[in-house]
Amino acid sequence: MPVLDNIAGMKNAANVAVLDADDLTEEVFLGEHVANSRPCLVKGAIRHWPAMRNWRSPDYLKDRCGHHNVFFYPHENHVTPDRMLPGRTAMNFARAIDFLHDDETEVGTLGLPGELSALRPDLGRFAFFSRAEPALLVPPARQFVYRNAGTAWHYHAFDETFMCQAVGSKKVGLLSTDNPSNKALCDIFFRENYYDDPSVFDALDETGLSWFSANLEQGDALYIPPLW
Repeated sequence: MPVLDNIAGMKNAANVAVLDADDLTEEVFLGEHVANSRPCLVKGAIRHWPAMRNWRSPDYLKDRCGHHNVFFYPHENHVTPDRMLPGRTAMNFARAIDFLHDDETEVGTLGLPGELSALRPDLGRFAFFSRAEPALLVPPARQFVYRNAGTAWHYHAFDETFMCQAVGSKKVGLLSTDNPSNKALCDIFFRENYYDDPSVFDALDETGLSWFSANLEQGDALYIPPLW
């Protein structure tokens, strides 16, 4: 996947801390990770959520959200219009789900109208985390629906995020913005020219660049602090 493969630093990325939801306490989570802006992967964090069972069924998803108008994209989720718009097709969510499950579909990304609120009852709580402050920018919950696709490098600004994997698996690359090359990196990431020319990273000062990665499986959650 070019979004990760074309980043030289990802080849030697360190794994984020991996914790087990059954053993993780709120004191450890808040004191060691939230307070210190350290991402972590929590294994089994959402395995008790109804989403783990319900969202595996295309018919369940179509029954609850099939009427919503969405866009289907035959590629990754990009940040630049020049890469995002080609191939875009408007359709309802039910048809888009069928497209994603079609044997001829190799890569697919759904552009959703926002949170699919009919799926909110399928979400649950975290055993190791009892209370969250209201978000400043992002909505409290939203869904991402892909097939063999990912999201281009982007910036998590103000809000803390739990990225939860209900179906399938995902590899995530992370980098703190607290590094001497952050401005140059943002210019590269937000132009997305690394898809065509991986050498754009060659001129960067690698000092202070600490790349991390996380491999999420079904039931896992990744804590992403602000400024990553």
